[in-house]
Amino acid sequence: MKWININKELLGEPLYVMPNYDDGSNRSIIDYISGLSELDETLAETGKPFSSMNVELNMFVYENTVLFTLVQGSKEIEHFTIDREKVVKINIRHKQTLNIRKDPGKDTGSFISKTFGVFGNVIAKIAKLINVKIESKLVVGSVFEIVLDSTINAQNEKIVIACTEKNKEKVEMICSKIIK
Repeated sequence: MKWININKELLGEPLYVMPNYDDGSNRSIIDYISGLSELDETLAETGKPFSSMNVELNMFVYENTVLFTLVQGSKEIEHFTIDREKVVKINIRHKQTLNIRKDPGKDTGSFISKTFGVFGNVIAKIAKLINVKIESKLVVGSVFEIVLDSTINAQNEKIVIACTEKNKEKVEMICSKIIK
């Protein structure tokens, strides 16, 4: 599968949009695993998972199309589309241990800083250092395989995305809307 140029305005308004976190971070609730060849090649070259890249993956469902976009900050840098008619099924596996981004947490540093003033700034910096050392990238979540009717090596192509346990219902709802 290749990235293609498409005029999104010709698609009209999306029927469904993958939501972002409500914390104002503009961070997508889905993480990419595999299935988009150019992105897979880039990840293979770096030897790092998608979660270590400085981009977000968004998904929009239109009347006849599913659009995946890579966004960096507020700028869309790439996009990829599939025909909704090409989606055969969506396989879902919950309670998987995944190497994806964690849900954004509350900023304990700013809370401590506001509560305890200058002394709080010191405590906040120490707390932030401790949190960085303790945090692991392994999280429990769900894997969604969007299976297409096209094949590679006699197997159906699939685009695989994931999310944390907290967001599985949102992602499952959007994925269920892909199949016509």
